[in-house]
Amino acid sequence: MLRRLLTVVVIAGSVSGIGAVVAAGASQTSTVTPPTVTTTSTTATQATAEGVTHTISVAVRGGSLSVRPASVVVPLTWDAACGCSRGQANVDVIDARGTLTGWTARAVVNAGNGTVSVRPAKPVVVDGEDSGLAAGKKVKTQSGGIVTLGSAAAGGGGGSYRIPVEVEVTGHRATNPVTVTLVPQVTGA
Repeated sequence: MLRRLLTVVVIAGSVSGIGAVVAAGASQTSTVTPPTVTTTSTTATQATAEGVTHTISVAVRGGSLSVRPASVVVPLTWDAACGCSRGQANVDVIDARGTLTGWTARAVVNAGNGTVSVRPAKPVVVDGEDSGLAAGKKVKTQSGGIVTLGSAAAGGGGGSYRIPVEVEVTGHRATNPVTVTLVPQVTGA
């Protein structure tokens, strides 16, 4: 009697396909230790005492590096204590490449008249590791300026991250609601 055993193993939650192990014989089963998976591909071969060879090949396809939302409108409210309008927003970075080569998130600032102060905080881990993360520096700019929101150094940055950003516009108090728009971009290292 011939029995077949199909073994499916999920490694790192993102493997697109894994081979099957077939064992022949009435009471024989074969166990193959899954190979160590890198971001490219790995093949492991094991021979049994009966001379049957089992080969398992694994290929991992990395995802993409992205930022969302594509545009963030930050509503600002007047703060009499500082004589400015202030607001807060979040920008999300998703690094599913599997390379751990790092990334940098920047944003183009679109505002009316006045000086815009952008103060990003250190990226917060949504799902991933906290190593190598850094906030961009507080920057004063005009409309059209580019500011660094945050980054992940090489060896880190794989996963999902949220970058909190405080925005402040100095100048006279506006009678209409004031908004600043951030257009985020992310580049891999």
